[in-house]
Amino acid sequence: CTLVLTLIDILENRQKNVDAARNVLERICTNGEYDFQDADDLAQCHAAWIELELRQENWDMALNLARRAVAGNVGKKGSKAARGLSRSLRLWNLLFDLEESLGTVQTTKDAYDRALEIKVATPSHVLNYASFLKEKKYFEESFAAYERGIGLFPFPHAGATLLWKSYLTDFLERYDGSKTPRARELFDRCIADCPSEESPEFFLLYGNYEETHGLTKRALGVYERMCNTV
Repeated sequence: CTLVLTLIDILENRQKNVDAARNVLERICTNGEYDFQDADDLAQCHAAWIELELRQENWDMALNLARRAVAGNVGKKGSKAARGLSRSLRLWNLLFDLEESLGTVQTTKDAYDRALEIKVATPSHVLNYASFLKEKKYFEESFAAYERGIGLFPFPHAGATLLWKSYLTDFLERYDGSKTPRARELFDRCIADCPSEESPEFFLLYGNYEETHGLTKRALGVYERMCNTV
C-alpha cells in the first residue's frame, strides 16, 4: 500500500501525470492486479483514488468511486481484502461526506440506511445522520434514525448515553410540551435501561420536563425514583 501511494504521489505531483496515476489506481483497485491481505490497505488505495479525483474536481467520478467501493463489487473476485471494503470505516466516512456535499438527500439517506443495515455504522454516524435529517426538516425520520441507533447500541454501550441525550434534546426542542405522553414514554424507556451511575442527568431532564410541562406530583415522583435508583 505504501509503495502504491508513493508511486501515485510521484506521478501526480512530480511528473504531473494524472492519467498515469489514475491508471495505476485502476489496475490496483478495479482490476485487482495485486492481492492485498489486509482490507484496510486496499481501502487506502481506493481512498487515494477518490481524493485524486477530488483534487482534479471530478466530483461525480469521486462520488461514484466511493459508492462502488463500499458496495463491495470491485477488485479481484474472491479476494478477502475486496470483500472487506464494504466494512471499511475509512471508505464509509468518505462516502458520507461526499453524499452530503455532492449527492441528493435520497442518496445520502440510502448510504446511511445501508450502513445501519449491515451494522457498520458507529454512534457518531447515527448522530450525523439524525443531524442531517433534522437540518433537512425530516424530523420524524431523524427520530427514526435515533431509534435504529439505540437498537444497535443499547446500554451499557458507551454510545448509548450520547444517542439518548441527543435524541431527547432534539425531541424536546421540536415538540416542547405538545407531545407529553410520547416524551414520557421516551424518558421511561431511557431510564429503565440506563445504568444507575449514568442516569442522574436523564432523571433531572425528566423532572425538569414535568415541572415545565406536566404536574408537580409527577416531577416529585421522578425525583423520588432518582433517589432510589442512584
